[in-house]
Amino acid sequence: FEPVLKLKKPGTYSIRLKIENSCGTYLSDPETVTVNAPPVISNLTITPASPICVGTPITPSATFNPCSSGPITSYNWSFGAGSSPSTSNLQYPGNNSITYSTPSTSGSPKIISVTASNACGSSTPVTTNLVVNKRPEITITGNPSLCVGTSAVYTITPAPASGSTGFTWGISGGGVITAGAGTSSVTVLWNTQGLHTISANYTNPGGCQAVENATLNVTVNP
Repeated sequence: FEPVLKLKKPGTYSIRLKIENSCGTYLSDPETVTVNAPPVISNLTITPASPICVGTPITPSATFNPCSSGPITSYNWSFGAGSSPSTSNLQYPGNNSITYSTPSTSGSPKIISVTASNACGSSTPVTTNLVVNKRPEITITGNPSLCVGTSAVYTITPAPASGSTGFTWGISGGGVITAGAGTSSVTVLWNTQGLHTISANYTNPGGCQAVENATLNVTVNP
């Protein structure tokens, strides 16, 4: 007689065999049985939270439970297309350690996944989605050479998408914005001769700015 037990959850169990017949009852000494399992992963988080911009570094983290099966022996992170690095075998890949050089496509976010393994096998993969938005790539068009006392119009190109906000312009000196402040096109009156610079940036509908301000050198002649 060999009874079969199926223990479906990990843990430590005390098992005894009880036999009864017409002659009486037999109760065996207890046997301790430990049921191990692969690790369990929870609380997968990405900081900063989705959505982010191309080039913004992220910090991934998760909670790893070894499930009493001895230490976790390996970790396997995957960060999706366009990431650098694309994978990591560290429990905690590091603060601000992952960046993306390409944006997500519509309806297809970056997929971040992680597994962990111990002597009992590999955990169920845990995943989360990350939307990576494109940054604007901009230049400034307008007259780069003109005379003192002359006005010129300067425009961000290509034309910003509808819903863009936060248009900022800067002038190194020698001129003043007379119209269009806070929009994608401004009029500047140049009142001092010399080499000057005009700069601009804005926030697109995805919440992203250009990595660096667009600049244009302007020569103001006497």
